[in-house]
Parts: sequence; C-alpha cells; structure tokens
Amino acid sequence: MINAKELPDYGNKTVGKSYARSMLYPDDSGPSYPDEGNKSMTDGVIAAENAKYSDKAFLGFNKSIADYTSRGYAYITVDLGGLFYVDTFIAHVASAFHESVGISAPQYVDVMVSHDNQNWYKAGRATIADTDEVSSIPATLELEYALTARYVQYRFVGHSNWIMVCEVEAFGAQAEEELPYPEAGEVQTFLFVGNSSTYYFDIPTKFMYI
Repeated sequence: MINAKELPDYGNKTVGKSYARSMLYPDDSGPSYPDEGNKSMTDGVIAAENAKYSDKAFLGFNKSIADYTSRGYAYITVDLGGLFYVDTFIAHVASAFHESVGISAPQYVDVMVSHDNQNWYKAGRATIADTDEVSSIPATLELEYALTARYVQYRFVGHSNWIMVCEVEAFGAQAEEELPYPEAGEVQTFLFVGNSSTYYFDIPTKFMYI
C-alpha cells in the first residue's frame, strides 16, 4: 500500500494535461458555455468566489442533450501523461450560488481510474457540500491509500439541468510500478417494471451510481 503524500513530488498532476470530454450544450460547434481552447479544465484556474455562471472559467454540460442521456452522465477524462500514484481527486463545480438561473451542484461526481483508457476502476464518489455562498465548490474524493493511474475520469450526474465545471485535479506522485486494482465485487442486475415516472425521476441512474 502506497502513501503518495509521503513522496517528494506529490502534487496536482492534471495541470496543463490534455483531456477528452462529453459534448457541451447545444453541441461543440456552438456551446453556450464553451471550453476555452479545450484547455480550461486543467489550466489551474478556479472560478472566483463571486464569479457568475457565464465566467469563462466554467464550461457547461446539459442533461437534456442526447450525448448525456445516452450514458447517464457527463464526463471529463484527463490523460496524466504517465503512470502516477493518485489518492485525492477534486472537481470544482458550480454551486447553488447560481440557483436563481437553475444551476446547482451535481447529484454525484464519481471518479474512475484506468491504466489504458479502456478498462476502468471506480475509485469512489466525491463528497459534495453545496452552498449558495460561493460560486464554485470542490467535489472531493480522498483515498486512504493511492491507486495507480494514467487516466482519470470524472463522471457528473446532474441535479439541476445544468452541470458547470471550472477545474479538475488529481493529486499524486510518479509511480514506480503499476498496481493492480482491487477485485470487483459481485455484479448485480436490476429489472425496472413501471411507467414513465421511473425515468422521469432518474431511477435507473440512481441505481447505476449506488
């Protein structure tokens, strides 16, 4: 078991790194809240405490578009550019500070890690404490011991129709070896029998992220 915080090069490893993400609203050719140069999620810039939702630090995902509804979440996948021991993950998201325009913190932010960008392991679910006092808040997952990863994916499940994000971070240190991920538990399947209310209240999505 690795305690990454004890290693000399421990720090945020996403700064300046490339990433992929799901589609913005209404589409990437003309989004309402754009990704400035496809760099703004790892540029080290977090929205000011009183920043408006239209601040260029934020990009916007919307639950109504097909790209979101087809998978049940929006995502940002960062390529760390090498193998790292990682133990702390933060997604800076817009808060209930913007509730008057229908924006609040996401329901969930799940963190996935991968060695190859194909096989994913769920590191955990970030803790979110929404507030109307500041523009953005940190959705944070901190592990007791580090996992190894080259790729980190943040999955956002919306509470309100809009999901606004201004930065993603992953803290760790250069890894000396690839550690295997813990064995997955028993997979459970569910059959939903009901009417449109099942989907109106996002019941399948809630089960997906238990």
